[in-house]
Amino acid sequence: MMVLATILVLMITVSSSMKQVRAFQQVAGPVIININPGETKSFSWGLIAENNETSIVKIYADGNGSEFLSIPQTFKLSPGSLNSIVGNITIPANYPINSTLSPIVHTTLSENDTANTGGNSVAVELSKMLTVTIGVNNTQSIAIGLGSTPPTQKPPLIGIGLLTKGTVNSVIRTPTTQWIASGNWSLDVKDGNVTSFETKMNWNNINGTDSHTHEFVNMRVSTPILLNQSEKNFSIKGLMDVGTNQKIVWKDIPSTININGKKTISIFADDNMTNHHFASQPILGVVTSFLDCSDIPGPNMEVLPPCSEPNSVSGYASPLSGEPTMSMQPVQPVQPVQPVQPVQPVQPLIPTLPPSMLTGESEQSNQESQIQNSTMPILQNNNISTNRIILPTESMGACENISITSANASGFEADHKDYNPPEEAIDSDMKTWWANKGVPSWLQMDLERPIVLCTVEIAWNKGNERTYDFVIATSDDGNIFTEVYKGESEKSESYEKYDIANSPPNTKSIKLDFTGSSSKSGWVSIKEINVIGR
Repeated sequence: MMVLATILVLMITVSSSMKQVRAFQQVAGPVIININPGETKSFSWGLIAENNETSIVKIYADGNGSEFLSIPQTFKLSPGSLNSIVGNITIPANYPINSTLSPIVHTTLSENDTANTGGNSVAVELSKMLTVTIGVNNTQSIAIGLGSTPPTQKPPLIGIGLLTKGTVNSVIRTPTTQWIASGNWSLDVKDGNVTSFETKMNWNNINGTDSHTHEFVNMRVSTPILLNQSEKNFSIKGLMDVGTNQKIVWKDIPSTININGKKTISIFADDNMTNHHFASQPILGVVTSFLDCSDIPGPNMEVLPPCSEPNSVSGYASPLSGEPTMSMQPVQPVQPVQPVQPVQPVQPLIPTLPPSMLTGESEQSNQESQIQNSTMPILQNNNISTNRIILPTESMGACENISITSANASGFEADHKDYNPPEEAIDSDMKTWWANKGVPSWLQMDLERPIVLCTVEIAWNKGNERTYDFVIATSDDGNIFTEVYKGESEKSESYEKYDIANSPPNTKSIKLDFTGSSSKSGWVSIKEINVIGR
């Protein structure tokens, strides 16, 4: 079974001046090597140097399997860019198969070796653990040969399964630019196997000049997945297929899916076998639904929801088949048709309307529309266009809380230790928040139904320390926005309310545009947002 390790150690010691120095950083993500006895393979790992860092780092390896590595002893850093260090591993021809090695590569700067310390005495060491799996391609045939489960025999039910899904919100940094991902993912586990796995992502560079898609599908595991309801963290290791622009380009890629706290997900694909496309960095996302399931009753009269219904990515056609995912229902017998009774003319509920409220359509068209929507007459929305006819919102009563279905942003803090995606501004948890560095920034939310916007309530992160200049805008299609509020936040740790006096009808999306921040680094950050409408 393949074992995965991620990063790892960052040790910085500083002289008595206590000035912290970050000479270089290590790119997050694993280095996984799948190799057979007698083979030689190359691998790489990344270091990001500070803008004025040109030091020569020293490299050495230790740990189980380090004797099979061939790595450079020194490496000169290129300032302000991603540095890829390449090594080789050679496994002897007689080495046992179906085994795993975990050598560790250390990259160090000794005291006074850094180029940007200004004379400070600094020691920096970064360590990367490699996962080397030997003879993994033979694992299945060996297991069958042992006779533990004959190929024609169905394995016993494992018990607890899983139906979970969420969104992708990730950033990958390359030497030339950054790539921002958005999308959806879903994962189903039943009887110890992955029965469905889909990850569909749109990737755009930070300049908005280039884009493409990626699809992760068909995750397979070689050993049963054992789940426990009490565990909030788990990891699934196996092989998956990777697509680009709706076409599979890499098959059988060693991969790992980690879910932490039932709230976040990270997906690692082998960097070497994907041509270093993902730059040794994981794909990150948020869990929006997490459901333990089982098709058999458990102990102590426990009955969980069934695992039999697939949990595919909602509203997303399969990029590989080109066909939408559909659930076919049995056809019901046709009932005899009853004679149609003549329709009595329906009189308009409001006999006359002011000329300003007429739609411009013929009288017959107005009457037909009133028959179909007898609860309200059709009105023209003068705020949008003179020829566009829309239905008024169904909720014309008191203002109430409106559910927010999704959130997107111009960017977010994506550090693996401080991950703050836009979904954390709408998760009803005051202990999480969305954060992005730099203005202008924006945060956009989509609502469960069209509304007239009454109020926006915002709990600002570090609201007692910072103020923000911002604009609230609304849209009925998520593309064209109209400004409805402009102001500045107050210094408060509780919700601040911003009343909207002239909201257009049929608001389906709300956007916050940030034009200023009192943070010296330009941070904007929100703990929670409530939308009040009718």
